This record gives sequence, C-alpha cells and structure tokens, in this order.
Amino acid sequence: MTDYSELKRLAEAAMVMHSTFAENSKAAVLYGEASEADVVLALIAENEALRKNSERYQHLKAIWHDGGLLERLEANVLPEDWDSTIDADMGKGG
Repeated sequence: MTDYSELKRLAEAAMVMHSTFAENSKAAVLYGEASEADVVLALIAENEALRKNSERYQHLKAIWHDGGLLERLEANVLPEDWDSTIDADMGKGG
C-alpha cells in the first residue's frame, strides 16, 4: 500500500479557509499538483483491491464459520491460491 500521508495533508490544508486569498490559492495549487490523474487512478485501483479483499473476508466470516476452511480450500494449500477458490464459492452464493 502506498503512503498517501502528504496528499492527505495537502487536501486537509486545501479545505481550510486561510486568512488570505494568497494562502488559499497556494494550498489549492499544492493540492492540485499532488492529486494528478495518475494519483487518483492509483487510489481508485488500491481501493478496489482492498474492497475485493474485504468482500472475501466478509464471505469467510459469514459462511465458513464451521471450521472447515482448509477442507473447502481443497488442494489450494498456499494462501496466494485461496482467492480464486473463495471467489468461486462467492459466485455460487455461499
């Protein structure tokens, strides 16, 4: 995951009403420069990946609470192989 703390700081600074127009303009320009389209697209892609992992976790928590996790994963003994098995199970509605 990328560290967006500087982008967050600039966004927060851009939201504040500063005492002068020049300060407001400077904050807006700095935020605008930091939030180019590639940064926004990277944030969206990261959010989508995290959302998918969250959906998998919620599925496991809701459906696989019977202790049969490893049996359900069958031959996929490596955690990096679990996503496809979990996704297939989610597609079956449970």
